[in-house]
Amino acid sequence: MSSRRAASWGMIGFVLAGVLVALPAGAAATVSGGCVITGTSTSGGSVDLTSTDVWHLRSTDEITLSGSAPSLQTQAAVNAYLVGLGLPVINGQGTGDTSASVSGIPVSTLAFLGRVFVIGGTSSGPEGGCSGQFTVVLDDVSPLLTVMGGGGAAASLLGLLGTLAAVRRPDRVRRLVLAMISLTLLLGGAALVLQQSWTPGQSGAPGRSAFAMSLVGPSGVTTDPSALAQAAGLSLLIVILMPFPSELFNRTLEENLDRIRAFLGRLPLVGRMLRAPDGEQERRAWWQPLAVALFVLISGLLYGLLDPSFGTDPDSGLLYLGLVVALLAVAWVSNLPLRAVHRTRDGDRGRLHAAMGTLVIAAGCVLISRAAGFLPGYLYGLILGYRFARGLEKTDEGRARALGGWWMLAVAAVCWVMLEAVRSPGIAGTLPGVIGENVLVALVVAGIEGVVFGFVPLRFLHGERVFQWRRGQWAALYAIGVFGFFWIILNPTNGFLPDGPTTSFATALALFAGFGLVSILFWGWFRLRPGVVAGE
Repeated sequence: MSSRRAASWGMIGFVLAGVLVALPAGAAATVSGGCVITGTSTSGGSVDLTSTDVWHLRSTDEITLSGSAPSLQTQAAVNAYLVGLGLPVINGQGTGDTSASVSGIPVSTLAFLGRVFVIGGTSSGPEGGCSGQFTVVLDDVSPLLTVMGGGGAAASLLGLLGTLAAVRRPDRVRRLVLAMISLTLLLGGAALVLQQSWTPGQSGAPGRSAFAMSLVGPSGVTTDPSALAQAAGLSLLIVILMPFPSELFNRTLEENLDRIRAFLGRLPLVGRMLRAPDGEQERRAWWQPLAVALFVLISGLLYGLLDPSFGTDPDSGLLYLGLVVALLAVAWVSNLPLRAVHRTRDGDRGRLHAAMGTLVIAAGCVLISRAAGFLPGYLYGLILGYRFARGLEKTDEGRARALGGWWMLAVAAVCWVMLEAVRSPGIAGTLPGVIGENVLVALVVAGIEGVVFGFVPLRFLHGERVFQWRRGQWAALYAIGVFGFFWIILNPTNGFLPDGPTTSFATALALFAGFGLVSILFWGWFRLRPGVVAGE
């Protein structure tokens, strides 16, 4: 096949592959390597696609595409994209030529398939090659009346129905699988509708936050076997070592609980809260929803400071909105199985309450993250809980807490995959794209770190009940959480490989080691000073 035919068939392949074109990985919509591509339409004349990001057409147009290169090109390929993955459409090889063209392409065929199309192509030769990407927008086409737009809406609706069905019985493992599939359809379909509805290149696009950009998607993580082995080995080491300091801390706490309560009772604010009678709490019931709302808003503000550029500008407002949505979602998801068990047994849906102590945790997370220069930082998402009229047996609570952890990891995994969608041309840089990216990144970070830090087997954390219920279940859950923390959030290429910076990785290990040291010091205080509590 000659290079002219290769390039021509590549252009024709771009048209025929329209049904596959949806969501490529983000890239500049320009042509590099010295090649020049020109597009001509019956309604708009000629457009230089070498430097034009978006080519606007009408469904009644016929178009001509032509390309030229500074040197002989012997191979040409065109890729269409689906959910961030490039799919080969055409490949051609020849003896070499410097130009090619194809004409008379009817746009009406595209109008049936979709409104927005993204095409990427490459060519190569003995003296170099070219690559590029551009977006086609059909201005007079309704996105929901096309195959891609309507299909995305249908997938999103089906995903919503499946998600609602899954959360009705979240205490069943098979519903968790249904939820992952349904959430993927819901978010992927919504992203496809956005990509087909939004017009790329609009002015006044919001800026992306450093917090969101710091988390790599599936296409950005390393697949190097040595890096994966290191992450897996570190995860296994932490899972093996974590129970010892946790058990030491728990036993010390249980043996000296009365003395600790007596000491805390003498503190002005804490003591008053501990001594508050039930009647007083009931009289304040009207205040609870407002207190929870204020608590979430303050927590979002604190966690917004993880981004060094966080301030009073609109872009920071979008990050703040994403964090608040994510904090609410993680708290709701983590408690789904527990609420389901209470609802089935007692008809009690629980009452939402704020864990005030997590404000101190939030402030500490921000300080540590900023001091270490770590982005996206430490985002402890378990800031809200539920109170119930009656408690559960340890077995029932352990199983429910474990399922809550699996739900958190499942949602984080789906959101991580969907990052490729909201970072694609047609969505990236738009208002819904920036909001979606902030929400998804916050859900990934809060979900994974909620398991890593919230499921340490301490008495006042979720992990203690799971550890008591089934240690194997706790180990599997915690190992996956820690592995995700090292591989996705820390990112081995930036965190603990020999050729990358190690600050964030060292800080993370210091936290785990610090917990062990605190447990030993906590035990040693009571061991060496029997009958004495600080302040007595």
